[in-house]
Amino acid sequence: MEIYGNGLSERILGIAVKKVGILDEVIVASKVAGYKYTRESILKLVKKSNSRLGFTLDLIIRHWVPPFYSSICRVVHTFEEADSRSLASYYGFSNYGERYLERALTCVKRLEPVVNKVQYSLGYRVVENKLQLIMKRFGLSLMAWSPLAKGALAGLKAPKTEIQERDQVLKTVARDRDLQGALDAIARNYSVATATIALAWLISRGTIPIPGTRTPSRIDEYAKVAEIQLKTEDLRILDEASITHRKICGENTLFEDLRYIPGFIQHTYMVIGGGI
Repeated sequence: MEIYGNGLSERILGIAVKKVGILDEVIVASKVAGYKYTRESILKLVKKSNSRLGFTLDLIIRHWVPPFYSSICRVVHTFEEADSRSLASYYGFSNYGERYLERALTCVKRLEPVVNKVQYSLGYRVVENKLQLIMKRFGLSLMAWSPLAKGALAGLKAPKTEIQERDQVLKTVARDRDLQGALDAIARNYSVATATIALAWLISRGTIPIPGTRTPSRIDEYAKVAEIQLKTEDLRILDEASITHRKICGENTLFEDLRYIPGFIQHTYMVIGGGI
């Protein structure tokens, strides 16, 4: 996305994919910031993403709902246009809760969205209350951001960065002895890290987790998820140990308040504050 390192993340990813020679084996996605809401600005951004990558995006995702004075349908129709002009193969949403996802789906004319990317992990299961049912009904895949609760499901005991310090989910999960105990025990049985188990639980639910890391060695932990399949009993234990993190609220409304903030203020905050 363009706000990640001012496009540097896309350039690095493009170089890596081409250097390793895996372009035909991977799905590359990027996002359009919520403060981009006109047809021209969205199409321009997608073109720039393709230019930085050095190839055409497979998937373009709307990062959050547009400002209140703009049209959700315009965004959907522009994404459909991006596909018809071969600027991206598919499109989807991110941080669209029940109300705005259903509204966006009424706007579809020629191409259905394929994904909604939302916060989801053993430590934040709100999506299961209602949103996931809507997504299944319309055939949308679920991509999970913060699948390790900012590190709390990977062994982090306390915040280390400012972003982590502001994350209440991380703090709550780090203190959850029942969940941490269950993760530790199951991880030992499989001889893997707790992060691997947390990701395997998400995958068992048909979810696409998008973990991040500042430590290269973590990548090995993530990759091991392809080598294991959690037993039914282990899944049951994790479900029960994390059930309180499903009941914390009824609907998935995270990021929806951004709709009431004018786009230029959102953009200014991203530039000065260093992102969301």
